[in-house]
Amino acid sequence: MEADNILPSETWIAYPNPTSSKVVINLGNQMLTTQDISVFDHLGKAIQVGIQNPGGPIPEIDFSTLHTGMYIIRIRTDGEYKLFQVIRK
Repeated sequence: MEADNILPSETWIAYPNPTSSKVVINLGNQMLTTQDISVFDHLGKAIQVGIQNPGGPIPEIDFSTLHTGMYIIRIRTDGEYKLFQVIRK
């Protein structure tokens, strides 16, 4: 894989963090599907969450039903993975 295909990490943003409701993921011009987005708890267990606007460049992940704690959002783009640590307050 060429380095030109890797989006610089400073342009990948997950906010607000910490959150009590939803997290917005901004990956610039990358388009995602629900299969490209995974959420895991602090033990590495996959968590089911609601995802709004998964086909757009800025999907929203609903954390409102999750317990307080640390979660990892894993995003797959072009065969690469990016991890975001998110705190649910």
